[in-house]
Amino acid sequence: MNRLNITARPMYGIGNRGYLSRGYTQDGKTREVDQYAVRIQYKGLRDTFSLGTANKSAAAARARDIFLYLSANGWDATLAKFKPKSQVAQKTHATIGDLIVELESKADLNPKTFISYAGAFRRILADAFQIDGGNERFDSRQGGRERWLEKIHAIRLANVTPGTDSGMEAGLPGSGR
Repeated sequence: MNRLNITARPMYGIGNRGYLSRGYTQDGKTREVDQYAVRIQYKGLRDTFSLGTANKSAAAARARDIFLYLSANGWDATLAKFKPKSQVAQKTHATIGDLIVELESKADLNPKTFISYAGAFRRILADAFQIDGGNERFDSRQGGRERWLEKIHAIRLANVTPGTDSGMEAGLPGSGR
């Protein structure tokens, strides 16, 4: 899987984890650029890296290096090394708390509606990540609610995926349970 498979096509595969390309699509139109880029998918995340060269062989070698580094060190280290000026590395550390704060400042909703939606979202996440606050989560005087919120808000966005539901669908109406 970690080998570079160069073919005569304009895209060069890196196993089934990514490909090299000199083109991209924007607004439904395919555009070609001077330098190659590689799009790599690994552990459920996908990103594109500029390779800084128009030479196919050099681009393929650099793409291989990026993929091997990613395989050995993970996304955070790879983004920090190969996209240092990018804010993408910061986004991989975003949490549910960050998302809720950002949405609250930008959402065009009645504040009561937003509070209701945020509460429902938190309950879904608590079920999905099996965070049980018990009756303490309703205790705002002794800090139980704050402790429950801290656990929910600390969940990294990168961990919230379609497979995160942990069997929650079994409790939905019509699911036979």
